[in-house]
Amino acid sequence: MTKTKTKSELAKLYGVHASTFMNWIKEIPNLNLKPNQKIFTPKQVGLIYEHLGEP
Repeated sequence: MTKTKTKSELAKLYGVHASTFMNWIKEIPNLNLKPNQKIFTPKQVGLIYEHLGEP
């Protein structure tokens, strides 16, 4: 199972700045982002991986 990850950890895994990463993921359906969210649940990380591919 996927662990929780921070916005910075995920951005680093994908090799982009955190703001670029947030632009990439803001339109993912069912992600339920909250304003200024910094930590992603395992379910959210799984959805991000499904949409963007495993880093």
